[in-house]
Order: sequence, then C-alpha cells, then structure tokens
Amino acid sequence: MKILWKKINFYALVCACAGMVACTNDKPQVVSVEGAENEPAIQQMQRQIRPPFLDPLRHGDLFYNPDRFSPPSEEGNKPYPVKTILITDYTDSSISLRWHDRSLVEDSTLLRRRRDSGSGWEDAFTYGPVSGFHDIIDEGLEPDQRYCYQFVATNEHGSSYSPQRCAYTNGSEEEKIFRAQLRIKTADISNADTDDKVRVRLNAAPGGLTVPMGNVTVMDYGQNDFERGDLFSYDLELSGITNLTDVTMFSISKSGSNGLCMESIELLLNNHSVYVEDFSNEANKCHWLDNEDGKSNTYTVFHESLRLSPGWLNFQTPLQLSIARDEIESRIEGLIGHLFSSINQAKWGDKHGRAWVEATYRTDESLSFDLDMEAVVPYWLNADLDIDFSVTVGFKEEGGEWNFKLEVANLESSTDFDWFTNAMGFLLPCGPVISVVLNEGIPDCITYLEEYIDERVESSFQPIARSFAIINPCATGTIPQATVSTNADINFSCVEEGTDDDFDFIRINGSTVVLEAVQ
Repeated sequence: MKILWKKINFYALVCACAGMVACTNDKPQVVSVEGAENEPAIQQMQRQIRPPFLDPLRHGDLFYNPDRFSPPSEEGNKPYPVKTILITDYTDSSISLRWHDRSLVEDSTLLRRRRDSGSGWEDAFTYGPVSGFHDIIDEGLEPDQRYCYQFVATNEHGSSYSPQRCAYTNGSEEEKIFRAQLRIKTADISNADTDDKVRVRLNAAPGGLTVPMGNVTVMDYGQNDFERGDLFSYDLELSGITNLTDVTMFSISKSGSNGLCMESIELLLNNHSVYVEDFSNEANKCHWLDNEDGKSNTYTVFHESLRLSPGWLNFQTPLQLSIARDEIESRIEGLIGHLFSSINQAKWGDKHGRAWVEATYRTDESLSFDLDMEAVVPYWLNADLDIDFSVTVGFKEEGGEWNFKLEVANLESSTDFDWFTNAMGFLLPCGPVISVVLNEGIPDCITYLEEYIDERVESSFQPIARSFAIINPCATGTIPQATVSTNADINFSCVEEGTDDDFDFIRINGSTVVLEAVQ
C-alpha cells in the first residue's frame, strides 16, 4: 500500500509542481511559461505530459519519459530511435498506440507488429518524415491475443529500432471478475513448508512491456500459512483485473531461502475452477519453489496453457444470490494481509475469538468487522492491536451496469499496553522510538506510542474500498438490492422501483427473469 500511495502522490506532484503542464483529460498539451522559448528543445520536450491517463494497474504507467540528457548529433548518422510507445486503449479487435518521433533526419518510420502465435514481424503502418506525437489504431485484430509493436526509423545511414511494447486484446465476450482465489496444497514431506512471503500475479509485472499489468497479492492470513499437508484457498487482490481476459497468466513466487513444495494448485475465478495442476509426477511428488539445486522461486502458468485448460474453456459465472459470512471474512482477511505485508506497523496477532477476522450483523445495510492483529513496536515487545470498522453494502448504477459496493467507514484501532506497564510496575522513560518520532522527550511514552500506532494504522486503511461488478440480474422495472442477514450473510434480491416488494431472481441461458414476489 505504501507503494500505491507513493505512485499516486508522484502523479499528483507532477501535475501540481510542473506548473507549465495542463493536467486534463484531453491530449497532451504544453502551456507556455516565462523563458520557455529560450530552453533547449530537449528540456521543452520534458515538459510534455503523458496522454490521457488510464488505470496504471490495468494499462501500465503511461508517462512520457524522454531522455534525461540530449542525445548525440544525428548529422551523418542513422535516425534516433523512437523511445516512447504508449498503449492507450485496447478492445477485442483493436489496439491504440501513441508514439513520439524524436528524429529530424529519418526518411521513413515503419510500425511493425507480431503476434505470439504468428510467424514473425509484419508491416502495419509506414510514415514518411514526421515529428512529434502521433496516434494509431491498429484494427482487425483477433480477440484475446498478444500483439507486440516496434518502430523502425530509417535513412541512408541505416535503421534504428525502438523498444517493443505489447498488449493483449480483450475477449469477444467479456465476463466481469468479482472474485479470484488460489487454492494451494502444501506437500506433507520434510521441509515442504515455508515462512517466506509468497506472491501471486494474475498478469504481467508492473513496469514491463505488456498490458494489462500490475496485479499482485501477497498471501498472508492470520493462521500459519503454507504448513505441511495444508490445503487452503487464498482470496486474491483484484487490482488490475476487471474482465476475465485481464487474467493473462498466473505465477506463484517466493522470496527468501526457505523452500516451499506445492503438491497441487488450483485457480478459481468467480468461484469457478479455471485451472488445476497436480505435481504428483514430479520428484518428491510436489513442485519446489526454491533457489537451491537449480530450482526456481517462481512457477508460471502462461497464457496458452491457461486458455487451453478445460476449466477455462467451460468458464461460466454461477449466479450468486448471496455472499456467505465465511466468504466475506476470507476476502477481508486476504485484503488486510496483503495490505500489511508492505508496512511494518502491524501484523496478524493471536486469535481472540472465532477467527482473526470476524464479521457480525450491524444493520440491514452494514456489517461490523473485528480484526485481531499485533502492533509492531521497535525495541520493545509487540502489543495486541484491535482494529474495528464497519462496511456498508449496496448497489450503485454506473454506466448502465449495477456494481455491488463495499464501503469502509468508522475505522477504530486501539493498542493496549496495560499488560506491559503493569508487568514493569513503573512508567517507562522515553525510549528510542519516541525520540525518533518527536525528537523531544515526553513524560507518558506509552500513551503517545498508542496514539502514534493508531494513527499510522488508520491512515493505512483509508484507501480501502472494494467493489465487485455484477451483471444486473433483475428484470426491467426492478433493481437489485443487498441486505445483511442476522448471521452476517449478504443476500441479493430484486426490488420493484418505487415499492418495497422483494423478488427472487435467476439467470436462464444468459438472460434474467423474475420468478415471483416474496411474500
């Protein structure tokens, strides 16, 4: 989460501090500033803002990033290569690109493309001498395929080649993804378990050449994860995942030197199994994630293997009339574990009750959550950290689609150091933590430390708000509603607009029909 906020703040900083740049939804524009006409050309280029911004987790970071220093003279040499290639949009049959020509001596510029399943490069577009930014829509493409692009600038002295940039087209019939899970069976053999962090990606790594990109989850639940013989399903982050084909592959990777041996893995999307692999034919009847003896810390299922899986070929989202309490708690536990894996202020603590994350009924439209965690106190013993918040549930229409919303509110966190002060029998003097934070002494260090940890934890939760898009399952004249039962399940139904009548609903052959009013 720290990384996310740094990125957001960086974008804001560019817009706020580069006063000469207009941050709009329109095409890049350079606003004149005093003295700009006297700047070298390369510095004026650096003032240019990126093209219209798309979700960085799905489409990649689209900032224009020119050379830091002026390149050598082109005179008597081949052209400067195109260095900025931006994927600005993609559909099931087209990919849109923006590119920047920075050469003054090219005779022509060729855009060539290749497909993963194709035989090599083919010519797509040819330009004569041009300059500045240019937009291209490459049409007539096949759905759910990866296409790569490269520019070749040529003159009498030779050709220069740009970096490659790739994108997957969307599927022809897209399903919205509202849940992703990875089920892992850890082998029951010596040293098969691990305490290292284990990550899952559902598309390309951020900063790479291919979009969509950026989805990642650190799997960290309150239990001891990846113990020998365990079979457990982990809920995954949906950042960067909107549609089914945004899941372009999946990889499981592990940091550290403590190996993990997987007996089997299974990927589930919208509660439907799309890929299963059993490693019983390998040595030790499991697959090692390790950095010793020529092994790898990463296991990847690539696009083609995923798409040819029987589960993927037969994918169909089951109609979900409710979200059970266990599913709600698992989703929140996966989200919180991933969030706190990147910060040092808190981690899962001892379980005080039924589970580390407990959901209870609050109102007909909201749930209460209680999390059992542990505050990490440098130089001192850790303390219990209790986190409570509420989640309001409901539907909101956005662009003709009904989205099921979960909104977090009323967050409270509290640390209890009473056990520590009572055991010591006296109030501790100001320790190194407080000195670092305040650079001054205060009499009640424990009280301040509680407030400090609470503030840091609460600020970490501010970005948390998750929505799960669903297809409107209601007939014309009715709208979906969500209600919370007393056992903390979330139930869906249809309500006739302007009335309180409640309806059951089902999906038949892709369409929806209302059955009857609930009496």
